[in-house]
Amino acid sequence: MSKHAPLQARLHTVNHAIADQQQARDSAPLGSKIRKHAKAALRRLNKQRKKLVADRFKFKGATAIIKYEVIPILHAAGVPVTSRKRWATFGNPSSDHWLGNRDADAVDGATFAENNELGSAIVSALKQRKTEMSSFAEFEITRSHTGSAETYRVQVITEEHGTGPHIHIGVKRVSS
Repeated sequence: MSKHAPLQARLHTVNHAIADQQQARDSAPLGSKIRKHAKAALRRLNKQRKKLVADRFKFKGATAIIKYEVIPILHAAGVPVTSRKRWATFGNPSSDHWLGNRDADAVDGATFAENNELGSAIVSALKQRKTEMSSFAEFEITRSHTGSAETYRVQVITEEHGTGPHIHIGVKRVSS
């Protein structure tokens, strides 16, 4: 699994790999090479899981979704981040970018207008199923970055808007 995959997906993959290695260790004869390799793999995987679990709570809520699930996709696509949270939101105090909006976070990426392929990749990753989009998508997802399930509204805009051509992804907590 790529280091750019969403955090929850990476944690899920590591947990499955741990279960597989535990089964290999437990079914191998004592002192065998298979058992030794499985034990070494378990040590490595448990370190990896410990780091992923710790990372889950470094950033909470909407910020965790942007940091761990959206920005890695932008980086993998070679799209630089051009904007995050800020005070200047061009007269829109409800903007996900606005620093005073603590239940929201947003990221803009420098790309051409109508980059629906990148938008579709982001929507698909967040929904965890293949989805196509055109210009604008708004939907809800549930995550547990805070330790309990919360619902978030996600906006993905690929059409030219506001400050010129760019992709915008905004996330706002709508329930707890």
